[in-house]
Amino acid sequence: MQARHISLLLLCIALLTSACARPLLESDADRQQRVLAEAEAEAAAGEYASAARRVEELLGELPRDEQIDAALQAAEYWLQAERMRQALDLTRRLDELPLSQEQLARRYLIYTEILTRQGRHAQAADYVPEPLDALPPALQQRGLKLRAEIRIMQGDVIPGLRDLQQRETLLTTAKAREQNLHTTWHLLGSTPADLALISAPRGTEPGIVGWLELGAIAQQRWRDPRRFREQLRSWRDSYPQHPASGRLVEDILAEHRRQTDYPQRIAVLLPLSGRFAGPAHAVRDGLMAAHYARHDEAQTTEVLVYDTGDFAEDILDSYNLAIEQGADFVIGPLSREALAILAEQRRPAVPTLALNRLDPDEHRIRRRELFQFSLNPEDEARQVAERAALDGHARAVALVQRGDWGERVIAAFAERFEELGGELLAYTTFLPDSQDFSGGIRRLFEIDRSQQRQRALARTLGENPAFEPRRRQDAEMVFIASFPAQARQIRPQLRFHHAGELPVYATSHVFTGHVDRRQDRDMDGIIFPDMPWTLHPDEFPVAGELSELWGSRFDSRSRLFAMGYDAYRLVPLLRDGGSGFRGYFPGATGHLYLDENGELRRLLRWAQFHRGAPDTEQLIAPSPALEVDPEQP
Repeated sequence: MQARHISLLLLCIALLTSACARPLLESDADRQQRVLAEAEAEAAAGEYASAARRVEELLGELPRDEQIDAALQAAEYWLQAERMRQALDLTRRLDELPLSQEQLARRYLIYTEILTRQGRHAQAADYVPEPLDALPPALQQRGLKLRAEIRIMQGDVIPGLRDLQQRETLLTTAKAREQNLHTTWHLLGSTPADLALISAPRGTEPGIVGWLELGAIAQQRWRDPRRFREQLRSWRDSYPQHPASGRLVEDILAEHRRQTDYPQRIAVLLPLSGRFAGPAHAVRDGLMAAHYARHDEAQTTEVLVYDTGDFAEDILDSYNLAIEQGADFVIGPLSREALAILAEQRRPAVPTLALNRLDPDEHRIRRRELFQFSLNPEDEARQVAERAALDGHARAVALVQRGDWGERVIAAFAERFEELGGELLAYTTFLPDSQDFSGGIRRLFEIDRSQQRQRALARTLGENPAFEPRRRQDAEMVFIASFPAQARQIRPQLRFHHAGELPVYATSHVFTGHVDRRQDRDMDGIIFPDMPWTLHPDEFPVAGELSELWGSRFDSRSRLFAMGYDAYRLVPLLRDGGSGFRGYFPGATGHLYLDENGELRRLLRWAQFHRGAPDTEQLIAPSPALEVDPEQP
């Protein structure tokens, strides 16, 4: 009996203990709120990807209304983490769910932001939720900022500035208003519109007129840095009450000082003798032109040029000699073989800008101090694939010059085109000295098969009916990887073989770099990317000076002159581990940005041959690489 009482007592104690503990257990709702709070804290600390994953893992447990809001929040976290694919996938999960007006506006803003980050401003404009005034203040702020960017980047600058002014009235902290001023400044510095040509209508607010004048100064800042500082101070004297005339001007001046502060001694390592002497001399002369264009400012910087010769293994001797002689920054080497040898060292002794690029699968750049800059044809091919996808083409055929160069170009095009949902149906190669491309074109478009079918039909019927060969009908575009001599023949032969109506895309290699309407008249219609130096040389007065000085040598290697010119101008942005690089640099070789691997990437302008010359009226503003293609929500 006593044992029974003891058992009952223990049972009561256990029940009481359980009853007391139960209220201390976390309910599902409390846990969900805790997870959301933890995600918010992670996002506040800049851990956006972790915050997005935390919220996304919780979605299946939440009620529908809360699930929609949480999915939108996770998508916004993914956007802040620069993971647009994940953001898009989350918003697509909401297709079948009923969304409130506010939730629908948030979804539209996510699409808008994805498209603006890709530089697809015309498409982004279709997603801006209107009217913005009907949205809560936080969403209004986002919408006004995005709409302003879309308008300014499309050249509709004054309405875009008004959007940013309206946005400022919604901001509640001094820090947020200051950031709004910086946003306005950077947008004006990035717009493809020529702000000096925009005339504000009578009665335009003085603040807007001031921004237009400040933006026009910004667009000229890389041409003459010294004059830029003088212009900026003069502008502040003219607009003392303008919201940008205070701290923003000081920030701009400080940033510009960092971006134009050259080291005392720059070493240039180039193979000025041997196989690569021609390209090396062009790079050197472009680099020195940039140096002397600094006028008296250049006197504080000494440029030491070293001939690294024809043997890649000599690069270390030249590099070490430059360091011994006091180099603070090195530009070079030029060849890939020499760069591979230099990259094997533990770390560069000083910041170094190599004028080539290594395959990351074969070589690993261990240190941030070694930057890579090249006129890589594979990068151009990828941008052609992106342009074709943006233009709505999903099936391509290609004609490619035989050899290593052509193989690299077509592989890069095909890989990127397929990533974007396209398909390379077929390609054919030709020899570099080819003039007759009819056989390859006939095979590419399966015209021979059409003729074989006609001959079989004629044998069956015993007669030869009227016949016109038919090409394959599934191709939507043609990509050609060739140089001018071949491209001048390919375009008319495509027309002859019933493919003349297909859009033709190419890399910059189809254009010599100087206008020759007589020679290039048969290339009309070809769409290609190229550098500003080549398509708009009037933006770079030094290009005209070099052309007069060097004549045909400049014409045949003008892009290498531009490479040297940009290499010198990049030095102050890279000398401190790349910390001076902010966004995009408007280079002669393209809109340049620094990726996470220390590689400088180029975004090119676009042109189309018209009457034997690149049509500069059709230039397309450079934009970040295409990542995703949002469907209609």
